[in-house]
Amino acid sequence: MNRRPSTSAAEPPFEQSNLASAERTGRGRRRSIDGPATLSAVVCPLTARELPAALANLAYWGEHAPPLTDAPQSGETRPTLVYSFNCEPDDTLSSALINAFNENDVVNNAFESVDVRFCSLPPEKDVYLRDGEVGAAPLGRKAGPNWLFYETMRSLRGEARFVFLMETDCQPIAANWIKRLQRVCALNQDAWIVGSPYCGVSPLHWSIARHINGNALYQIGDQRFWDFIDNRFWPWLNQYAAGSMPDLAYDCGWETWLNRVEMEDASSYDWVLARDVLHRFRLSGFIVNIGGAAEQAGEYLWTKEDIVKRFPGVAIVHGPTTDSIEHRRGPVGLGRVFVRGDTSLVDGKLVVQGDLNKAGFRRSLWIVGEPLEERHTLTLTFAMQCAKNAGLALTIREPGGRIIGAEKLSGVGFGKTSAHRIIQTIPAPVPYVRLAFTFHGLDNARVSLSDLKIEISQGNQLFWRAHRIFDR
Repeated sequence: MNRRPSTSAAEPPFEQSNLASAERTGRGRRRSIDGPATLSAVVCPLTARELPAALANLAYWGEHAPPLTDAPQSGETRPTLVYSFNCEPDDTLSSALINAFNENDVVNNAFESVDVRFCSLPPEKDVYLRDGEVGAAPLGRKAGPNWLFYETMRSLRGEARFVFLMETDCQPIAANWIKRLQRVCALNQDAWIVGSPYCGVSPLHWSIARHINGNALYQIGDQRFWDFIDNRFWPWLNQYAAGSMPDLAYDCGWETWLNRVEMEDASSYDWVLARDVLHRFRLSGFIVNIGGAAEQAGEYLWTKEDIVKRFPGVAIVHGPTTDSIEHRRGPVGLGRVFVRGDTSLVDGKLVVQGDLNKAGFRRSLWIVGEPLEERHTLTLTFAMQCAKNAGLALTIREPGGRIIGAEKLSGVGFGKTSAHRIIQTIPAPVPYVRLAFTFHGLDNARVSLSDLKIEISQGNQLFWRAHRIFDR
């Protein structure tokens, strides 16, 4: 977003793309990018380790979510299915995808052709470091996904209008989803990017809370889009990632630019630049992004029915979903069980024996389809067996980590059982809470908890009761 002048054709802002098309199969008809903007391609960015996921997605589309069930109308073409790898050309990768495509009649009939490409990213551009990982990152810790996106899109710019970027953790939940994508393109002819904000339950920093997730529609056939990308956005993104914000990903870049400290000055000329293009970025319900930290960790589980009920008209979901409702206790949902130390769950009991100070149990709790509100009260009841010099601490936290309730308990003596009842009022609406038990006591002491039940009530009226909390 610097104010550098447009670069000439003889002086490109970056070196020419080295992306090579490995192999293409299908009807292979050369498409025109003239006329109304429509869906030209579904683009799946990949690393070699994601090949099994890409093959599984192809199989899933063919069996459960056919991409196209309506025959194309007169003059209408099917999109191309494009796979784009970060690495050097590899026949084993391309042949696996092409063979799977050719053997899947449902998928084959939905697309004009399949095209497998390789970006051959150099080492400095092929970097992806997760939290806690250490390594050289001259172009940022997310340079790999950033440059895979850029090189892939740039390679398609002369042969496509709208393309839909679809990572391997995207799943269609409705048949005929290509037709839905085509309708969105038709309704957004002047847009550059059409996609979803984060719609899940994890806290997001305010500076990126409204960003459009990278799994989106991009109108790469619009030259004005490339003027913006090449001459303003991409130079700024790489400079900012290299010098100020190494974890910056391309899909968070625009929102980050808008929320820089410099933008607190209302007279900044950057706001004039922003006003020219803000309307090119659109939110839409055809795709729903629930790929947040809570969902990835299993602290909050969505079924496809949950998503459709909350977001009618959704065709594609980015993020994990579950086909099971084993996590539910009536209308109460329970997240994945997290344990540490010598902690075991057996026959509905939680048993800790050994170094109690290193042991722990954590699980999240929510009401399906609605928040826990300040009018709600949680009541936890359970039985505990442990010596007097041992015990536990119960902590209840909101999603952001703030403690909203805590209590410390000790045992009544070896072989004796004590009954406990803990009441906590929810101070403000939250999508879920985390319940955590930690333990204290001498080495080789033993703590056993059983019959944990949780009631959610308002005043004296009981709404829901959850049990089997210690069942995985």
